Amino acid sequence: MTTTLALILVIAGGLLVIWGILYIAKPGIFERGFWKSIDISRQFSSPEKHSEFVKTFGGILIVIGLILFVIGMFT
Repeated sequence: MTTTLALILVIAGGLLVIWGILYIAKPGIFERGFWKSIDISRQFSSPEKHSEFVKTFGGILIVIGLILFVIGMFT
């Protein structure tokens, strides 16, 4: 794997980890303006279920980000 692709994987993994941590820390961060009108999970579920969904999604982003980060670091 080229160093450029490895660097892209490391950066993408780091960004996904940061995005996931942000979702877990502040699940209501995108509950305003444009995002409120297009968020399907918010429209069709209760606020508690939506918060749980966002936190779970944040955890998934962290796991995927860590996988990309490790792949980029060790290739």
